[in-house]
Amino acid sequence: MPQPSPREVELVVFEAGGRRWAADAWDVLRVDRRQAELPTAWVTAATGRRALIVGLGGGEVQVPIDRLVGFERVGEGALRPLPPFTRGLAGPQVIGAWLAPSEIVLLIDLQALVKESSRG
Repeated sequence: MPQPSPREVELVVFEAGGRRWAADAWDVLRVDRRQAELPTAWVTAATGRRALIVGLGGGEVQVPIDRLVGFERVGEGALRPLPPFTRGLAGPQVIGAWLAPSEIVLLIDLQALVKESSRG
C-alpha cells in the first residue's frame, strides 16, 4: 500500500454491530477470519466471520467485524475531532468523525481499543 501524502490519511472502513466505522489503516496488520486462538477486543454485536488483526506488544489481537467495506484515502480536512461534550461518553477509542460523501463515520483508535481491552 503506497504511503498517503502528508495531508491525507488512509482509513480502513468496516461495519460492526449495525454501524459503519473507520480507523487508521496503518494500525491493521491484516484482515483475516476470526481466530479462536487470538484474544478479542471490542466485542460488539458483530456476527461476521472476519476480524481486523491489530498488533499489541509483540502479539496480535482481533477486532471482530461484520463486513470490510474497503480502504479510503481521505484528506485531513474531512476528519473532525469529537465535540468536547461527547469525548467522555464514547470512551477513549472513539476519537473523531470522517465526513464521508454520504454519511458521517465515527473514527476508532484501534491501538487504544486493544490496549483498553487487554486491561479488562
